[in-house]
Amino acid sequence: MKYLIVIVAASVLAWMGLKLKPVHIAEAPVEVCASAAKAKPQIIRTLQHGFAGGVRKPVSVLTMSLGFGVIYKPGEKWITGELDEYTDPVVTTTTKWTTSYDVQRVAGRGTHLLVVLGTARDGELTVIERWDLTPTAGTPTLSFTQATVAVGTPVSTPAPVSAYQGGSWILPASRPAPTAPTRTECYRGPLLGEDLEIEVDPDGRFVLVLARDQGKLYRVLLEEDTTPVVILDDSQSPSLGYADGLQTFRHFSQGRQVSALLKGSPLARLVLYDYDNDGEFDHHAEYSDAEEQTQGLPEAWVEDYTNYSGAFAPHQW
Repeated sequence: MKYLIVIVAASVLAWMGLKLKPVHIAEAPVEVCASAAKAKPQIIRTLQHGFAGGVRKPVSVLTMSLGFGVIYKPGEKWITGELDEYTDPVVTTTTKWTTSYDVQRVAGRGTHLLVVLGTARDGELTVIERWDLTPTAGTPTLSFTQATVAVGTPVSTPAPVSAYQGGSWILPASRPAPTAPTRTECYRGPLLGEDLEIEVDPDGRFVLVLARDQGKLYRVLLEEDTTPVVILDDSQSPSLGYADGLQTFRHFSQGRQVSALLKGSPLARLVLYDYDNDGEFDHHAEYSDAEEQTQGLPEAWVEDYTNYSGAFAPHQW
């Protein structure tokens, strides 16, 4: 069964589930950058929803609240970005992009970065692209400082920054047309698996690709034309094929950790440790319910990069 998947970004304050009357439609041509490989020319279609009359007031900079996420259907060639602005009244802007391959998974960070995994040539190839988004002038944004050093060098992860693109809020109807994302094809090669899940590094260095059906966890650098590296397989972690829901955290004393629940396994959780956040995982452990409690999890995680820091969390309809 295919699912329509909504990937929702954690907002600065809270998400609001409002459905309002569409009042404006804008179209803008999309240019596909050279590194987008073989993506076809496309049209961005933007719909802005909200109250059609009265005076629209921007949200206070100090209390700015926004939600950003994407909607996609596995096996189809489109992704829709959705930005909710909790102004007075609320406005929702949706932007549709198309691809030359079948989209299978999407993840991201803030309002500036998406990672898209798909299949091409009738499912024979895996394609992984990095999309750098340029928010439209006048829209609220949530941005993350992305690391500029190579994997192997420790980095600190600053808090996300909320602002208005270009420095000030612009009435939605007066904003310029949206621009196309800059796409970088990071990988196009043999199929990595059919039961896949992805998690983006909070510092924008790589994406983790969990291939459950292959019993492998890959690291793929978010650079042009890279080669996936197996960082863990089921010979090292017998429960890897049961892993579900990759999430990234900061432990109060042990640094960066990536966790997954072990569904259908007698164990409860798989944890990968990266003490100095250099992108190289130092070791991993599989815990039972009792062992998990002795580790102080999940209470020992003081920052959740996947769900509460403007990062993306997938939901299936």
